Amino acid sequence: MDVTVASRTGRSRQVSEDRWVAVTGDAGLLLAVADGMGGTIGGGDAATAVLAGLVDGLAAGQELGAAVAGAHHRVRELAPDGLPVPLRPGTTLTAALVDGHRMLLAHLGDSSCWLLRRGRTRRLTEEHTHAAALVRAGAVEPGSVAQRRLDSLLTRYAGMPGAACPQLLSVRLRPGDRLLVATDGVTRALSVPALATLLARPGTAAGDLVRAAADAGGRDDATALLAAMPMDTAEVDLDTRYVGEGAR
Repeated sequence: MDVTVASRTGRSRQVSEDRWVAVTGDAGLLLAVADGMGGTIGGGDAATAVLAGLVDGLAAGQELGAAVAGAHHRVRELAPDGLPVPLRPGTTLTAALVDGHRMLLAHLGDSSCWLLRRGRTRRLTEEHTHAAALVRAGAVEPGSVAQRRLDSLLTRYAGMPGAACPQLLSVRLRPGDRLLVATDGVTRALSVPALATLLARPGTAAGDLVRAAADAGGRDDATALLAAMPMDTAEVDLDTRYVGEGAR
């Protein structure tokens, strides 16, 4: 697979709380992003911990869901005793595990995974926010002030009280598919049509998406991992390893 990665610190921040990993192991190619929650203590540490826990779990032979559960527990262990829930470290997690032509997806929060197939772009992940839940229930209008005010309040995330219940999905990949795993610093700055246009453009790399988000006025940390399946069904090369954090 052809994989590109880009990450940029937001204009309103001194240090990025985005983290990412793209690494090949026995289970396949792991593409994952984590966005440490603002307003908590140690959001960046939470993002680092959840990805480390995920990688360790998969390396130990765990299935993706079990590895996410272990990573969630590792984030919860970061919180000192007695720290109020709103201040405890938390992070989003979107992880795609590609093994040949099968992708397993695990997701918590408002980062996201997108699939481009034959010129059509589809969001694979749900948005785990209070705003999205109210929109789905018909209680809030899309694009309303109420939705914007609740956009940052997550309903599911790594480090939350109790068990984290990720969205789990299996997708059969096809030749020529493109996968985007990104934090909301990319997807909130770009409209869906703009994102779809960039993904469909030949030669688009992760850096193009991150730059486009900044040019569109995005102020948050922005991280994108973009992977392309080869056109030849016999050509599936997963020999890829990138590991990074923040704006490196």
